[in-house]
Amino acid sequence: MTTMTARYGRPKGSGLDDSRQLANVAALLAANPKLNPTAAIRALGIEHPSVIRRLRDKFRMEHTKLMSDARRAMRPSNTAHARAVPASAGARHRIGTAQPAVIPPAQCVPEMRSTAPEPTLFVTWFDLGLRAVATVVDQQAALAQHWFRVPAVNMALRNQLAINAYVIAMCAHGKPSRPHLH
Repeated sequence: MTTMTARYGRPKGSGLDDSRQLANVAALLAANPKLNPTAAIRALGIEHPSVIRRLRDKFRMEHTKLMSDARRAMRPSNTAHARAVPASAGARHRIGTAQPAVIPPAQCVPEMRSTAPEPTLFVTWFDLGLRAVATVVDQQAALAQHWFRVPAVNMALRNQLAINAYVIAMCAHGKPSRPHLH
């Protein structure tokens, strides 16, 4: 029973078939590009955080295929008959069991393009540099936290701080003494 998960009793590596939910998420995102995957999953009525996380991760892995299928299904030539669209956002379903509702196709709306300028090459490289520095600092902090928890390193650092305090106390300049001529 080493290949079974303790919580669900399924063999490890046996994935759940979430293809219908992923197709519904892609259909929602294709219909409303302002949505993000998490909001689209919640619109299906799925509220359990681990199910949302699983579906979001699977959607990200298969994003291009799912979105191309959803866009192909939304083309005017394919909308001659009704298509399956996810249920409304207010509906509550059991975990992972959202059922699609069949509605008539909507009229095509022309796509609105953003007029925001594309970033220059300098801005792109600057952003890349900042992200690299942030990643390095995060990794360095994680490594330092790991090493500070090791008892031998912790004791050595405490001893070094004690020695430093002693040396500073010995070498600290107090009030200068006046020279006496006696």
